[in-house]
Amino acid sequence: MRRVWPSVVVVVAVGVLPYAVAAVPLLPDEVARWALRVTPAAGFAAQQTLVEYPQVVAHYAPSTGYFPLAWWAGLAVLAAWAAGAVVAVRSAR
Repeated sequence: MRRVWPSVVVVVAVGVLPYAVAAVPLLPDEVARWALRVTPAAGFAAQQTLVEYPQVVAHYAPSTGYFPLAWWAGLAVLAAWAAGAVVAVRSAR
């Protein structure tokens, strides 16, 4: 993008907004998990400290600090978005 402000708005809308909405319990858990799987906010999974154990009954939800992807999968989703952005910029020239 040629202008700075539209670029900032796109980055915030695609990267930060899904995480902010999923971290606050405004969305149903499945919608929040989906948002943290397919958006660049999946990269935040690298900071995850919670581990899901099958024998423990707990509320594993994004609003409680649990990310639905492993750290490497979250970074892979973030890298895919970055590669897509590079391809889009190069094809726009």
